[in-house]
Amino acid sequence: MNKTLAFLAILSLAVALPSLETMSHYIADGFEQMEHKFGALHLKKESDSGSDHVIVFPKKGFPSEKEHYAQVHNAMAQAQQNPPPVPQIEQCVEGDLPDFFRFLPTYVLNIIPDGSAHTFSAPCFGQNTISANILDDETIELIHIAEEPSSLLCQDAYFYATVDNYHVTSLFYRGQHRYIFQNLTPAQFQEMTVRGLSIFRFCDHLMYILPDVVATALMFVGSLSANTTSPLGSHPPFWMTDINLDFVKQTTGYVFEKRAENVLVDLDKTLIKSGDFIALTRFGGTPQIIQYGAGGPVGHSVMAIWHDEELWFVESNGGWWWPHDGVQKNKYEDWIQYCWEGDCLVTWLPLKEEYRQKFNATAAWDWFVNGIEGLPYGHHNFIYGWIDTAEHSFPPLLRPELLAPAMSVIEKANPTAADAIYTAGLNMRLGTHNLSIPEIAEILIQKNMTFQELVAVPEQDFWEYNDGYNYVCSAFVVAMWKAGGLFDGYDVQATEWTPRDIYQCEFIDPSPYVPENCKSVDPTNPYCQIMGAWRLTFDGISTVPIYSFMNEHCPSEPPLYERTPGC
Repeated sequence: MNKTLAFLAILSLAVALPSLETMSHYIADGFEQMEHKFGALHLKKESDSGSDHVIVFPKKGFPSEKEHYAQVHNAMAQAQQNPPPVPQIEQCVEGDLPDFFRFLPTYVLNIIPDGSAHTFSAPCFGQNTISANILDDETIELIHIAEEPSSLLCQDAYFYATVDNYHVTSLFYRGQHRYIFQNLTPAQFQEMTVRGLSIFRFCDHLMYILPDVVATALMFVGSLSANTTSPLGSHPPFWMTDINLDFVKQTTGYVFEKRAENVLVDLDKTLIKSGDFIALTRFGGTPQIIQYGAGGPVGHSVMAIWHDEELWFVESNGGWWWPHDGVQKNKYEDWIQYCWEGDCLVTWLPLKEEYRQKFNATAAWDWFVNGIEGLPYGHHNFIYGWIDTAEHSFPPLLRPELLAPAMSVIEKANPTAADAIYTAGLNMRLGTHNLSIPEIAEILIQKNMTFQELVAVPEQDFWEYNDGYNYVCSAFVVAMWKAGGLFDGYDVQATEWTPRDIYQCEFIDPSPYVPENCKSVDPTNPYCQIMGAWRLTFDGISTVPIYSFMNEHCPSEPPLYERTPGC
């Protein structure tokens, strides 16, 4: 037995391989074993007319074996040897260098194995024809014909994906490229024949994937300590601020305006009333992702409330740099100091006087202290308040078709994190418990429903997860308003609101009183910004009336993030 067949014998423990006799046939026919990025066996044969490929996916999908993680490590190490220059622009067009989130492939089409041909163009090969066929009850053939190259040295990189398995290929040569997906399990075969195979194209050369990841990670990594009690403080370094400013500009078109000076305003706290909204952001990455997904510069939401002659700021906070985690209250003076040390941008947005009078602070406080305070941050519904529609709630590089493959990869790599972020929420929407992404996919096939349609199902305030009720920052503020009676007579789910939804609702005073010490720092600002080197602005402030089921089906696509009436 030669080395290749010995390798195949070992690999058969993790992959549903054909017989060694069949494998010997492929080897004798000129196929060579290739490295595969996603745990499968990959055999390839090239000819003058194109290439033939045989791909045998892992039985349990990727990543399901320890060898899969070694493959990821090796791929990253190879990419690190040839890093590209520092990226500048975030777009998926030919010739650009890698940048924020460009490790994510862009969707091309979905193909059902029925023999029908689909055509499209790509930066390298201007004419592509792709089709798929069923060869038997466990084998599917994909044929990709690439013609009309734009240059001799160009290439297009593709990501062929199902919920459970993935194949990456780079096309350097014109002609026919044939891929045989063999020994599919019944579930894998059903998904390919019913849902089809999703075709994605990478924006970059495969060796640039790691630099893309690094460029994106720099948005989040850089503060010197985990909380403000450290002597080092929690100030984002200048380069982290610059990267996030650039990310927001390139992805949403929003440009933060530099203020003349960053001064901590000594605000008379008696001016702040119960129910008033405190809008803020910080250049730490996560707030900018919220802005990218939902629109508006506000990345965190807080509410003011008076109790026993003390002003408290109440919130749901999951920031690693903040001293406390989860649903909490902090005295005004302490909260201001935490934010000042964290380089926050903070603006006080009062309620209109009629809503200040309507807000029942006692009822809201009682709701807060009787079972809500101390709950964890609402990771379970973080994405669900933002994604309201199946097709029009996704920015350009985070396409809905990528949801299922991406969710499956993350779940297998870190099931705890996946459950916290989305799997528990998907199960809640289906009325199931502890199902994995591939198991959910099987149910969705039976229901004739897509993953993006499932994600868009509105979150319900009464859903209780294994760690209790879940509220992200904006959902918590709205839930406090609900407890205080502002939504009496309306059916509103707090968990469907984003920070932008809050400042656009009619409760907020669009022309509030601005104290003189705020005006002296920033004379042209129509709102009292308590701190921050950059100005916060509020598009469409106080323009959306209150109605039942609001914010449950709203599109949110950059750069305008236009909402439809009654959504």
